[in-house]
Amino acid sequence: NVGSVLTNYYNTNENRNYNNFCLPKHMTCVAHSLNLIATTDISKISDDNYNRLSKTTFNKLQAFWNLVSRSSVASDKVYEHCKCKFPIPVITRWNSKYDATQKVLIHKKKLDILFDVLKLNKLKPSEWLFLEEYCLLLKPLSNSLDKLQGEKNSYLGYVAPTLIVLRKLLIQSIMQKSKDFILASISHPKFKMSWVPVRYISLCKELFLNECNTFKDENSVSESASDNADSDSSDEFYSNLSGNLTTSFHPSAQDSDSAEIDTSVSNTAGVEALTYLNSKKKELMSLNDVPIVKQIFFKYNTTLPSSAPVERLFSKAIQVLTPRRNRLSDDVFEMLLCCKSNE
Repeated sequence: NVGSVLTNYYNTNENRNYNNFCLPKHMTCVAHSLNLIATTDISKISDDNYNRLSKTTFNKLQAFWNLVSRSSVASDKVYEHCKCKFPIPVITRWNSKYDATQKVLIHKKKLDILFDVLKLNKLKPSEWLFLEEYCLLLKPLSNSLDKLQGEKNSYLGYVAPTLIVLRKLLIQSIMQKSKDFILASISHPKFKMSWVPVRYISLCKELFLNECNTFKDENSVSESASDNADSDSSDEFYSNLSGNLTTSFHPSAQDSDSAEIDTSVSNTAGVEALTYLNSKKKELMSLNDVPIVKQIFFKYNTTLPSSAPVERLFSKAIQVLTPRRNRLSDDVFEMLLCCKSNE
């Protein structure tokens, strides 16, 4: 029977093709994950001082945003003073809180006056400082999120480079707090780069080279600035990848990364810095051969702070500031204290 043969053939092939169907591999939304870091994860911070300051600051801003969005009169007053509209944070829009806060900081001086006009609680200096640090911290993450949620370059190939750049920028922001200590140690001939962990060698070396470049003459600085003026924001963001992608995945590949940095340095300050780092001399007198590094050494290698001399000085103050001398002027008291300590 031809009909039964064709039916069996059709059923067999249909079952075979059906068994080949499967769901694609599950992939999380990277942009949404970054947004969760900026919202949900930040809300889990347990520091009482941070939570108190964050709550009072954003409550005042939320009152401003609510008034602007609900009152056309208030909105017109804001536009009259600032000549712009202020974005309102929305939970369903990524980066909306950061963008709204950044806009507020741009018009800080005008809003300080405008809050009085609108009869809103003004932000204190500590709260303005909190907003500046908030935007400074979230700027790399916000830029990364903008790259990943765009429509022009929505390719999977952008994910890994973007995350690597984000990681590097966050590490650099942390290193800025320790910049003085890092440069003080690297500029000391006894230590140089020997104490730096392998995974941070590239970043510390780059920090040192950049510091050396600040001592170049103004002409070279202006030329460098004009050369980089034409690059767009996307190229500027991903320029942080150069010479660091391999190191981020394989810390052992540090030699090749250092070689890339070495070949890219052609200015006098950079060559002098690399000459200093490659030198095996550990005496302080060796700094005379590298005047730029010597200036950095003098700038950052201050005397180690110690409370002992101050405590001894205060102990002598008790002998000077007796009840009968409670009306001494500051200058006379300082003179007597110095004379007493120099006996």
